[in-house]
Amino acid sequence: MKRAKWVAAIATTSAVAFSLLTAGTASAVPPNGVLKLCADGNYRVKVELPMMGSPFVEPGTCRSWQVPTGGSSKPVSVIGKFNTSDKTFFIDQYYFSERWYGLGIHAVGTTANGGRGADTWTEK
Repeated sequence: MKRAKWVAAIATTSAVAFSLLTAGTASAVPPNGVLKLCADGNYRVKVELPMMGSPFVEPGTCRSWQVPTGGSSKPVSVIGKFNTSDKTFFIDQYYFSERWYGLGIHAVGTTANGGRGADTWTEK
């Protein structure tokens, strides 16, 4: 399937799950409706919204999803995963609406000190 058709097919998926758009390390601000997550630290990271969650993104990579929020602003929690166990830790929270903007979240730092070495910055 050609890329344009693939992206169009993904844009029409159900609001029940994230739709994967891309994988890579691009740094451009995402378009409206796209949530990009980059694991720029030494740990895996994911996002959770009230209606869905993402898979973990591996260190050194980015993934983008078309996220249907129904036009309203929804909280996006950024969750890291320790390298030495299956435990996770809260890093930060943002608000996202596909109607108003795209959002790029970069998780940085390390899992040192119980996750307190982790942080985020955003593109929008």
